[in-house]
Amino acid sequence: MQPLPLLLHLLLIVSIAAQSPPAPPPAPESQPPPAPAPGVEGSTPAPAPARNPLSPPAPPPPDTIPNPNGNPSPAPAPNDQPSNSEGSNVTWCAVREEYDACLKYTSLIPGPLNWTCVAKENKGECMDAIKNGEADLISLEAGYAYMAFLNKSMKAILSEEYSFHAQSYGAVAVVNKYMCDRNSRLSLEDLRNFKSCHPGYQTSGGWNYPVYYLLKMGIDPRLKNDSSDPNDVKTINSFFSESCAPSELGHGGLCSACGNTSSCSSIDNIYAGETGAFRCLMDGTGDIAFLRAKTATMYSSDGVNRQAWSSKSVSEFMYLCPGGGCKPINENYGDCVFATVPANPLMTRNNITGKRRDAIIQALLNANWTSQLYMGNNWQNYLLSVSTQALAKVSQLTRQYLSTSGNISQIVLDINNNILSLSGSPKKTSIPSSVISLALGAVTSGILYSFLEIL
Repeated sequence: MQPLPLLLHLLLIVSIAAQSPPAPPPAPESQPPPAPAPGVEGSTPAPAPARNPLSPPAPPPPDTIPNPNGNPSPAPAPNDQPSNSEGSNVTWCAVREEYDACLKYTSLIPGPLNWTCVAKENKGECMDAIKNGEADLISLEAGYAYMAFLNKSMKAILSEEYSFHAQSYGAVAVVNKYMCDRNSRLSLEDLRNFKSCHPGYQTSGGWNYPVYYLLKMGIDPRLKNDSSDPNDVKTINSFFSESCAPSELGHGGLCSACGNTSSCSSIDNIYAGETGAFRCLMDGTGDIAFLRAKTATMYSSDGVNRQAWSSKSVSEFMYLCPGGGCKPINENYGDCVFATVPANPLMTRNNITGKRRDAIIQALLNANWTSQLYMGNNWQNYLLSVSTQALAKVSQLTRQYLSTSGNISQIVLDINNNILSLSGSPKKTSIPSSVISLALGAVTSGILYSFLEIL
């Protein structure tokens, strides 16, 4: 039998879950209108993959209700600004080379708040800085945002907004066109023992979804029994011969294909991030890259953000579809996506006061800095993604905003922690399966974390 305290702990979780109000149906991913103009992010993606058996129910209703007309709340009156005891300084956490851009961009933000920047070596350090009160704000990719929510008591208050007001993007696999010419029915299975390129370790579209798809294909990380790596790394290693997935977390990563195996940090790694992963494919370091749908269009030799290393045109690459076959790279990727990923949210501390949160939101919504970020002026993706045209208020709980992306992130974490079997079911234990099922469902859905977020 399991020790009594563990069983009581699980029963407590179940009790909390049972007392939660009935959950509304899950909010769909934000979808842009069909067939946007060429080269514009936000063409209609396919639905996200079917939920894992442990995929959580919808989170509780949001604690922030938007205005009926859908517009942002009006600017707070002067007496609603943060009190002196709360402080008027707001610090944006910048990663490495972002610092100078941070000083420039925050100088464009109007209002009574005093904006400052602090530089850290990676996003993991920024998460710690925000949790500890040293910084207030950072924009995070959805996979990192889930980790910040789960482990660092952070929540989303704003999100990036792309063309046609899209608040999501398609995550795709890109390969060289000649591979598709050789095999018109090319599939991911045909890339076994090839080399892969990923924007970053435990990013949502670039890492977690590929791991999830490989697990669904039956890839067994236990084949790498000689390795002490976590199961997600073992899964990638069991399928691809080498991979490049630098880490922004200060730990982890997979860099067997990056050229410098002494370190797997994103620092000074030319293959880190969206542009780095596409460069990895461009120069032949890898054979497949997991990217945002728009990256190849923007950074090819005929793209608006072409680089010195952009030696091939976009016509020399193709999307590799999850169901097999290839499609030309353009705005109409249709069902040739591995996932629909929520736009990068801006994250802050969970215990921020309402007045301070609202003042930050209104200041950022009023900022006129779009021209500084869009149309090639921010090709490095500093602070915000290159495709960002505006910001939008997040009126949902963070777990609800992250939606299916959060489910997949949790599944990968659970696989690493041996909470789930490779089939996606709870591992066998002496505790009754009904208790485990309810307890895991409560934990995975983020009910406890959402409860704390409401507080």
